[in-house]
Amino acid sequence: MAAMAKELGLPGDGESGLKLIRRSMAHLIRQRLEAKEKPLDQLEVFLGHRVVGAVSELYAPFSPTYLGVVKREIESIVDELEKLAPGAFYRDLTAQGGNVVSLAQA
Repeated sequence: MAAMAKELGLPGDGESGLKLIRRSMAHLIRQRLEAKEKPLDQLEVFLGHRVVGAVSELYAPFSPTYLGVVKREIESIVDELEKLAPGAFYRDLTAQGGNVVSLAQA
């Protein structure tokens, strides 16, 4: 997200930059979940706004795989962004030579 904020020219401090991207993603995901009449509890957990760990944890321990609905929405938004700006999610840090493939080409 830091590279995206830099590329977009967003200020790095305060209520913009990374916070703006995080809030925008949360807003888009909430809109999509509500439109599909999906519960928002996964989004709350994903954002760290809902504590996981009640008595049910003893019987069914929490797993990140339970966040599949939100994960799919994030992937959908990333795919849309990649179509609008090919290579937007290319990362020099993790790229390995010529093995990098744009998500739009995958």
